[in-house]
Amino acid sequence: MYSQIIRKNEELSTINKISKNLNSTMDLDKLLKMVVDDIVDLMKIPLCTIRLLTDDNKLKLMAYSGELTDIIWFDDIPVDEDILGKAVIEGKTIIVNKFTEENISKYNEKIVKSGKVNCANTIPLIAREKILGVLAVTTKQEINESQIAILTSVANQVAMIIENINLYNGLKESYLRTIKTLAAAVEAKDKYTEGHSYRVSKYSYLIAKHMGLSEKVCEEVEIGGILHDIGKIGIRDSILTKPGKLTDEEFNEIKRHPTIGDRILQNVGFSNIVMNVIKYHHKRYDLKGYPEESKLEELPLEACIVGVADALDAMASNRSYRRAMSIEEAIKEIIKNKGTQFHPKVVDSLVDIYNKNSKIIIEISKSYCD
Repeated sequence: MYSQIIRKNEELSTINKISKNLNSTMDLDKLLKMVVDDIVDLMKIPLCTIRLLTDDNKLKLMAYSGELTDIIWFDDIPVDEDILGKAVIEGKTIIVNKFTEENISKYNEKIVKSGKVNCANTIPLIAREKILGVLAVTTKQEINESQIAILTSVANQVAMIIENINLYNGLKESYLRTIKTLAAAVEAKDKYTEGHSYRVSKYSYLIAKHMGLSEKVCEEVEIGGILHDIGKIGIRDSILTKPGKLTDEEFNEIKRHPTIGDRILQNVGFSNIVMNVIKYHHKRYDLKGYPEESKLEELPLEACIVGVADALDAMASNRSYRRAMSIEEAIKEIIKNKGTQFHPKVVDSLVDIYNKNSKIIIEISKSYCD
């Protein structure tokens, strides 16, 4: 009884150590790499891999760890050509305690012939009755029931998280399609602004990434870029498409679009980053600009980023009342207003991107949508 309690405690301790990392990221590659590293480290085994099932019924290598990683098969493995696939076909754990001709294939023969392993254990990753892939460990000695229990528990957790990440990514794609449709509805009012929000979003993401912001923040800034002009839905078409100079009254109406956008989307559930972009992308670094009624001590960085991206695209695009500047001319104009209209660090990032890789800026300037 005492030995069983000790064993169970060791199982739980190992599972808890591995599980700690499982909810730390939504990046699938990082997640799977952490899992295999933890298994190798905590269970002292020479090789652990995770492969996910592709649409054409192959097992794609996603993560690997251990001393034998230099001789593993890196390409996809058809499920009907290797012992790994048996776990997928049968939907259960496959334990091989001695390699024979029957279970040696071109995919594992280097590992078997290394002389460092005798056993292979393959656990299917199953979530909601769907097989997503396999967790495989290769060992010198047979692994015991306790170790199998640990691996099965980890495999079950990993499968559910993979499924949740896939669902999240699917929802995110649907969500992005919806907001791009909203942006397109605004731009449909004026042929001269077609693709403007798309380009602003791409410039914004590029700048945010260059400034070292997290991937999540970069994505939020990108979404803000797509939606920054959504408030123009509430502006009269005759003003948006007017070929000549706007009157003071007409310009005052245009200046309402950030506030209108904020009001339209305030109850939708967008993040503060997105909402700051929508409301403040026409506020200047020196806090002039509009909306004039907004009193801020400091302009949010995300609004500064989209403000620069918006100005760049506006100057580098044709309008009914003027021809486009070149990208280089537009950037020079932005530099002139650095520290007053535009955040100095955001301008520096844009200039650095352009100096190091002008091609990517020019490509975005010629694009309209994904």
